[in-house]
Amino acid sequence: MADPPAIHPLTGEPLIIDCLRGTPKAIDGDLSDWDLEQMTPAVLDVAEQLNTGAATWDSSDDLSGKFYLLWDDEKIYMAVVVKDDTISTNKSGVDIWNSDCAEVFFSTTNAVAGHDEHYQFGFNANGQKWIWDDMDGGGSREPDFLQVASTPTADGYICEVSIEYGGMLSLDWVAGNTIGFHPVFDDTDTGDREIQMTWTSREAHDQSQGYGYLILSSETAMAPGLSRNPSPAHETDDVLRDNVLSWTSGDYAAQHNLYLGTNYEDVNSATVATAAGLEVNSFDPGRLDFGQAYFWRVDEVNGTPDKTVFKGSIWSFTAEPYAIGIPSSSITATASSFGTEFSAPENTINGSGLGDDSSHSSSSEAMWFTASVDLDPWIQYEFDTVNKLGSMKVWNSNSAAEM
Repeated sequence: MADPPAIHPLTGEPLIIDCLRGTPKAIDGDLSDWDLEQMTPAVLDVAEQLNTGAATWDSSDDLSGKFYLLWDDEKIYMAVVVKDDTISTNKSGVDIWNSDCAEVFFSTTNAVAGHDEHYQFGFNANGQKWIWDDMDGGGSREPDFLQVASTPTADGYICEVSIEYGGMLSLDWVAGNTIGFHPVFDDTDTGDREIQMTWTSREAHDQSQGYGYLILSSETAMAPGLSRNPSPAHETDDVLRDNVLSWTSGDYAAQHNLYLGTNYEDVNSATVATAAGLEVNSFDPGRLDFGQAYFWRVDEVNGTPDKTVFKGSIWSFTAEPYAIGIPSSSITATASSFGTEFSAPENTINGSGLGDDSSHSSSSEAMWFTASVDLDPWIQYEFDTVNKLGSMKVWNSNSAAEM
């Protein structure tokens, strides 16, 4: 049974956030694709949340901020908006916590001592990142599954972040579940860290009274007027050439303007629609080109009298290729003979000796050789199903024995 959430050190209210579903267009430090007004952030902005540095902190302009969160099936996303009157990123690597830095802890909902039931991440205004505590035993390191983009602002900085669930395997990221959450700000003006401000006011690692709660909601964080739920889904590969595009309409849409092309920027900036004034939420683009990446957006148009246009997100998909490689597991290679166990016919289908540039090794162990006496050599391939051959590449043998 989970322990109760931590409480706010000033108001005494439980620290709970409903984390809405949604996916930012890009992790680029630009929050214009976040509907922040629909979201409830974790707010750190009062003296009662200072764990250290009370004598140094003079106001929310010195240090404060908000953590907005979204989630989807693959990642948790954060938009961290920080007020900081003097930005200092004079540390790097494992030490970024010792200067200006935002930290987040994702944990179990247990009130426990020690560091065994949480993940601890940090990132800063310089785009640096680190993981210190890892429930999966990965150790302290720079995480390749965390992406961060930072942007300076007039009164501080923004960090836009995504973290793949593959880096937090001990937590269950499904709708309705509750994840422990503890956001933190570290701050200095010149040297080492002077201030630590936390959601609970306790030291960042202190899970002994529990952290706040992050409840994964099935509700979406989208402006109600926007199109959503594209089909094919965003970034889908191998889409059939004969495919109808469809989407869920915005709440107020009377018509739809659809833009389709093969270049992101062209579609993003387009003002002349591929199909304008659609009264249904689908469009047949005709037969697609093999292997081509496509970008599309749907602008929703209100009815009279205002005719407001809600510019849609850019979605993408890639059409099926003309042909795909057949995996060696689906092929059985047999031959009239082979010289040694290292030069068996399987070498012709398992990638032995192939380089990234389609070059081939001259090692005899990376190809097929017949026995020394084989007057009628042959090789045969049997497939586990009927296939239409698109192309087949053959490399001749170039071993020292034939030089």
